[in-house]
Amino acid sequence: MYSHWQQRPSAETKSGHAPAEIQPGRAPSSMKNSAWTIAHKATGGSASAPVEMAQGHKSPASKTASASRDADLEKRVEPIEALIRRGDPSAVPAVLDALGEEDWRVRSRAMDAAVNAYVAIPESALIEHAQRDPSADVRFLALAGISARIDPAIPQVEAVDPSTARALAREALSDANESVRWQGQQILDALDTKQARPSSDAPQAEVL
Repeated sequence: MYSHWQQRPSAETKSGHAPAEIQPGRAPSSMKNSAWTIAHKATGGSASAPVEMAQGHKSPASKTASASRDADLEKRVEPIEALIRRGDPSAVPAVLDALGEEDWRVRSRAMDAAVNAYVAIPESALIEHAQRDPSADVRFLALAGISARIDPAIPQVEAVDPSTARALAREALSDANESVRWQGQQILDALDTKQARPSSDAPQAEVL
C-alpha cells in the first residue's frame, strides 16, 4: 500500500503570476505521482493524470549546493520513511515531529509518506496543516490525507467526519494555489459521490 515518495515540483507558485484556472476533471501540472495517487484512488480514478514539469538547467555550483541540500534532507527523512515502511508504531510520533520542522521539504516528505501508507496520524494534524501550513505542497498533501479518509482503505484509520471534510474542502477552494484548490474540489466530488450511493442499510425494494 505504501508508494515510495518520488520527487516532484513544489506546489508553490514560483513565477509570480497567478496560476491558470483548473479545468474540470484535470489535475494541475504542479503535482506528481505519489500524492496524486491518493487523490486518484479516493475519487475512483476519475481525475486525469498530472503532467510532469520539465526540469530547468542548473550551473555546476548550483548543482553542488542542491546535491548537498538533498543529501541533508535524505538524512533527516529516510529514518522516518523507514519506520513507515516497516509499519513501526513509532512512525506516528516521528511524522508529527517532522511536521513541526521549519523546512517545508521535511514536512512535505513526512506528510507524503504518511498519507500514502495510511499512517494513523491524528486527523487534527491533517486539518491543521491543510488550513495553516505556509507551504502549498504540504497543504495539498494534508488535504489528500483527508480525501483518503472519506472511505479509508484500512480499518486502522478512522473515517473523517463528512461535514469536517466538506468545510475544509470549501475553504481550500479559495486557496491561492491551484493544486490545493484542485484537491479541495476532489474532496467535494468524492463526498457528493458517497452521499449519492445507496446505503447498504437502506431497505431493499420488494421484488414481485
